[in-house]
Amino acid sequence: MKKILSFLLLCLFALALVGCDSINNAINGGDDEANDSLEMTQEQSQEKLEKMESDGYLITFHYSDDEGDSGTFTIGAKGNVVWMLTDGEGAALLEEEASVHYYSYNNEDGYKYESTVQKEQGESYISSYKIASTSWLYWANAYNGQFKKGADAKVAGRNCYTYDLNLGLGGAIGKLAGLSDFGYKVYVDKETGITMKVEFKATVDGESSSFNYEVTEFKTGSAVVAPTLPEPTSDNNMSESYAKARGEFQKVTGILLPELEGLEVDDYPYSEGATSYCFDIIGGEELGYDTFAALKAYLDLSLSSWTCTGPEVEGEYTNYNYTNDNAWIGLTWDSVNEAVYLNAMMENNLQ
Repeated sequence: MKKILSFLLLCLFALALVGCDSINNAINGGDDEANDSLEMTQEQSQEKLEKMESDGYLITFHYSDDEGDSGTFTIGAKGNVVWMLTDGEGAALLEEEASVHYYSYNNEDGYKYESTVQKEQGESYISSYKIASTSWLYWANAYNGQFKKGADAKVAGRNCYTYDLNLGLGGAIGKLAGLSDFGYKVYVDKETGITMKVEFKATVDGESSSFNYEVTEFKTGSAVVAPTLPEPTSDNNMSESYAKARGEFQKVTGILLPELEGLEVDDYPYSEGATSYCFDIIGGEELGYDTFAALKAYLDLSLSSWTCTGPEVEGEYTNYNYTNDNAWIGLTWDSVNEAVYLNAMMENNLQ
């Protein structure tokens, strides 16, 4: 499977180098076989999904590969609630006028309120959930013009377009990667653009891999019932120092960090209107690498539109840097002192 993933990354890298006008020649080795454009773009699909949300939609899909990995996921949206479930666990997001509430889920305890974030930050979470429904379109956009349209089909009772990705085996990329067999067929719901089924197989240097994904349930409208969520009240016992640093970090960055217990913070002076702030999580019974990993995952979602670089390892320090045009947020794990450092500079980015 690793060779197959390496091949796909190689293809994407080659596309970036050769430019759109030369994609067909680079992949197909000059084969001028006609290819078809997609009937629906990622943007159009997202617009359709947004129109469906008030009435609701729910998608359950199953995936499996030749290495024995398999699973079932459910993604749903109705009104102001978005949720995802898999193997008895999951999460839900409740959107309100000025904020978004996050809930965890397991079969034993049901839905449990975890934290609240500002509207802008929460919308990036919600977007990530929705994109999971149409993720193939990211790849499809990169290869648009390399798909051959096939016969229409039905999956889970839905009318679908079908496409085969046309990678010429005799082209430069195919030869370089040692590709002797390739098949990628996707079934796309005509109404929404949601991926209903994927059939993938490839052989690279004699090693074969395969992957299958298929929607088994697709509900809309009154057939969709959103989960009942408890009131967003927290029983979290954050330390006074972490709660203070969390609030001051939000004033500078607009990002409300998760409610974490058992942490003690050595923070720096904050003045009203400041554009930079940093604090060090230096103690507490819950402090460890898991704290660093939890904050990293949280920032990945909150700053999904920013550029993230890392990990950059410098001795005992492991660093991740998030940047946009005029801001920088840095997250560091100190393995010697077992501490987490968080820094923000919201103007005149020096990184």
